[in-house]
Parts: sequence; structure tokens; C-alpha cells
Amino acid sequence: MQHVTDHVDAAFLLQPPPRSLPPHTLWSLVRAHVSRRRFAFLDPLIIIGVVGLIALALFHAPWFTYAVLAILVLWRAGRGVLWLWRNVRDDSMLLREGHVVTADVRKLRPYRTPGGDIDGALIDCEIPVATRRTYVGSVWLADGREAQHLVEQGHVDVLRLPHVPGTWRIVEHVSSQILYQRVGPAAELPENVE
Repeated sequence: MQHVTDHVDAAFLLQPPPRSLPPHTLWSLVRAHVSRRRFAFLDPLIIIGVVGLIALALFHAPWFTYAVLAILVLWRAGRGVLWLWRNVRDDSMLLREGHVVTADVRKLRPYRTPGGDIDGALIDCEIPVATRRTYVGSVWLADGREAQHLVEQGHVDVLRLPHVPGTWRIVEHVSSQILYQRVGPAAELPENVE
């Protein structure tokens, strides 16, 4: 998703957490994630499986062949639904309980074209989580010049969860396409970390 803050008005993040989400926000988050990754639900294996189930019904095949094919189709569809649920949950938690903080932009890891131009870059941001505790997160920006500008600026406003360091989004207006990639599951910090 490009910007999670596009689904709420500007004054929403000024309220103290926990904030109550407007009813249309969750539906808006679902639509944004589905439109971003439509192919997860138009998986060729799901389409072939559904066509196969129809063919089995037309040829009056034994019930166990239906079961095997139905389990395969449900498994593939379930993976897409799990991906959608995880992303909508993360974004809704950010909007409901997130804190806006200033993160320091530490490093630029550019992707260069054969001509030497920057064609996208990974930037590392140091995000304060608690007193004397930071998290370093990376974000991919498709426009290398905009990534270079953020590094020169030295800081960027981010929305992060208080005790889940891996869940964060850039709040500032960035026109480039953004990709957040979390490698593993988010580890929750204990409540008493100061």
C-alpha cells in the first residue's frame, strides 16, 4: 500500500491513541490491498481447480476426487486471504494505536542502472521505539532521486506501533512508489521496556 494515512483525514493522527477508526476505513484498506495484489486471488491454480471441480461434476466423478481438488483450491485461496488479513490488521493497528515519530534516515543503498543512474533505492531508517532503544527498518523507494533527497534531509516522519518495532509506515508525502518488506514475524516488546 502506498500510504496508510490516505484512508483517514489529516486531523485523525492528531488524536491520542487508541483512536476509533471510521467504519469505512477497514473496507477502504481491504480494497486498497486487493487492488494492489489482485493476482493473489486470480491464482492460476485456483482457476484451474475451479474448472476442474466443474469438470468433475459434469463427469460424475467419485467424491474423494472432489475433496482433494477442493482442499487444494481452499488452501491456495486461504493463503491469499491470510496475506490480506495480515496486511489489513497491521494497517488498522497503525491507524488505531500508532505514534507519529521522527526517524533518522541513516543509509542509502541505491540500485544503479548500467549507465550509473540511481533507479530506485533502499533507505534505512532508525526509528525510536523506547528510551535508549531504536529499530532500524528499511523501505524501498522506486524513485532514486526522491530517496537521495530523503537521505540529504536526514529525517522523515513515520507512524509506528509502540511495542511492535517492525510495523511502521512513512507519513510524509512521498510521491514515489514505496515497498515495506518485513522479513520475519514482528516481535512484540514487553510493556515495561523503557
